[in-house]
Amino acid sequence: MIYRGTSGHLHELSLSAKDPANRHWHHTNLTSLLAQPVARCAPSVTVVDNAPHIVYVDHTSRARELWFDGEWRHHPLTFAPRPASNVVISSTPAAFHVSYRTMFGVPCEQTFSREAAANGQRNWSHRIFHRLPAQGQPFGFNADVKRRIVFRVAEKWFFREPFVFRWHARRQPGYREYEGSRNRLVQA
Repeated sequence: MIYRGTSGHLHELSLSAKDPANRHWHHTNLTSLLAQPVARCAPSVTVVDNAPHIVYVDHTSRARELWFDGEWRHHPLTFAPRPASNVVISSTPAAFHVSYRTMFGVPCEQTFSREAAANGQRNWSHRIFHRLPAQGQPFGFNADVKRRIVFRVAEKWFFREPFVFRWHARRQPGYREYEGSRNRLVQA
């Protein structure tokens, strides 16, 4: 079990022995062990091939990854765009996906190939979805072999810098004006 303590440190709590007569709980402070910054919100965990992969947002709004492959390791995710919400990790047969709302208010997902992970590489890439201002926590999933993200459109949109929506995107090829109502769920 992975949890965030009251001081922001991430902790692992696990049963240590396979022999039922000798089982006892083992506690590890992961942020202290790995000399990582404390978390500002709850971590998100996925388990792939019996190895936990944890992502969290630290007190500087930077997303970080912890994983166990015989020993605990760590790596920062792509520096920008920074998350304004919690981060949620999920996995597919091909990749790890971390979805969140950016500080600019739009849904984003960072992706990392499982093949690259097997080769010891940590090259995360990001993708902004739909450029609509979001509120709350976006969530990503796969359906019909396509990656999708669901989020709630914000009620209020910014029209002045630094958070300008609508005008700059019109110059992009294939641009479509969003005609739906605000404060509703959107799948992109």
